[in-house]
Amino acid sequence: MIGVPVDEARLDRAIRFSSFDEASKQEAEKGFIERSDKTDKFFGRGQSGHWRDELSQEVVKRIRTDHKTIMKKYGYW
Repeated sequence: MIGVPVDEARLDRAIRFSSFDEASKQEAEKGFIERSDKTDKFFGRGQSGHWRDELSQEVVKRIRTDHKTIMKKYGYW
């Protein structure tokens, strides 16, 4: 605890609104500012590892080459 009072109802709402399903629903209804102009939507399927079905081996290799250091730092390597 960091000494900030907790409003349980507000906390529950924040957790509910941060779920993948809720974020996808909000994007469908209102859009999502971070979405690239090159895609239909920002949020994909919300499934771990689904990138393996979507990215070519060439793209995976490039990502790993370009981001190796940060991927190692955060346990993605």
